[in-house]
Amino acid sequence: MDPRLLRTFSAVITHGSFSYAARESGDTQSAVSQQTASPEEEMGIELVCRRPVGPTQAGARWSTWPRSSCGSTPHPRRSRK
Repeated sequence: MDPRLLRTFSAVITHGSFSYAARESGDTQSAVSQQTASPEEEMGIELVCRRPVGPTQAGARWSTWPRSSCGSTPHPRRSRK
């Protein structure tokens, strides 16, 4: 997965705002929204609640994966049982 998408997702969760994540990344709010939707579409699950902005239960689990070093934590999609 594109590291930029992971950084964008992490910024949205950290700031609790698409606008703040956009300011941090230098992208538009629309671009941040699209970048956040991309992994959701790829995995077929909602990762971010839009109102109020925050992680879904799946998003909370997935949000720890981008921060793990060198992917040593299994990707949540692959670790489902």
